[in-house]
Amino acid sequence: WWVEIVLVNNNKVAAAHPIHQHGGWYWVVGEGQFEIDINSTYIKHLDQNCTAKKNCLPRNFDNPPPKDTIQVPPGGYAIIRTKLDNAGTWIFHCHINYHVTIGMAMVLQTGEQRDWWTGHLNRNVNVPCETPPPPPGGGPTTIYWFYGMENAERCVTPGMTVTFNWVNKAHNVNIMKKADYDSCYVKGYNNAAAVGDHNWIAPMVPGTYYFACGRFPSIKIPKGIGYHCLHGGMKAKIHVRSVCP
Repeated sequence: WWVEIVLVNNNKVAAAHPIHQHGGWYWVVGEGQFEIDINSTYIKHLDQNCTAKKNCLPRNFDNPPPKDTIQVPPGGYAIIRTKLDNAGTWIFHCHINYHVTIGMAMVLQTGEQRDWWTGHLNRNVNVPCETPPPPPGGGPTTIYWFYGMENAERCVTPGMTVTFNWVNKAHNVNIMKKADYDSCYVKGYNNAAAVGDHNWIAPMVPGTYYFACGRFPSIKIPKGIGYHCLHGGMKAKIHVRSVCP
């Protein structure tokens, strides 16, 4: 199924209106402009003033351009057709900010709620965000360093930069002994908050290096266990090799 909308810009001395549709493309099947004053009644009359009494304005169905924004010309019109294959409620508006604030916008509803409802979102509760995969070949890489992440693992070649990326002054990065890394024992390491980013240059000596956030060491038994490391997943294992898979 398709829906056709005829957009009319009745002011021949104003700017063209960039009309944008969310939720999918439309196809521009017709467009025209006049040197006389027009309105929607006039355009509707022209579109019915033929033997067929409908679709009298020229329409191109052979190779119409697909767009999500069209400039409706001053003193003119545009005919668009949207395929109804993406159920939902989609805003349809002029892309001049002031025009939106004074009401040049509407919502297109495609289908019914049962068509776009995807069910309860409980399945997404407390699921760690995915960390983007590293680049192939052992090049420079970034680890997004945040509470709730999955433990990161990377392979880089000697001399490459590993960037631990975070924004707020809430975390830090410590290079650690393997035993401390495994248990998240951060006593004796840096426990103060710092502002990211933190860059680490891979040494020329191949090996596996261990990192963790040292924030909030426990004061109860077992003492010295880092909360962000243990509960927030803020650990990274970096392999430095001459060749990375």
